[in-house]
Amino acid sequence: MFYGKNDEKISRISNLCERFGFSFRNVSSEEANQTVGFLAGFNGFPGNNEKAENPPENECIVFSSVERETLDRFLTEMRNNELRVTLKAMITPHNQKWKLCDLITELEREHKTMHNL
Repeated sequence: MFYGKNDEKISRISNLCERFGFSFRNVSSEEANQTVGFLAGFNGFPGNNEKAENPPENECIVFSSVERETLDRFLTEMRNNELRVTLKAMITPHNQKWKLCDLITELEREHKTMHNL
């Protein structure tokens, strides 16, 4: 799934996902308070009616059930096609319960720490 507001990038990532046989879901800022599990369509994750008061500004791409080799090829294709998305995550049993906005906040924090920003 992809969280972002750039229509051209949304289209390009969607097309790349299609080439790899991945399903694609664009997540709107209105959905940022939904759990990652709900947004991924997992059973047992009901939606909520909470609107994100301060939706994240940064783009994020979240993968689910992708083998490492396939993910590496996908990320290489993103780089080759100049599709830059700084924040990336894989859905885990732990983060599938998080709201997307909380996952993005954590990824931002980790990115700043790793790059001494």
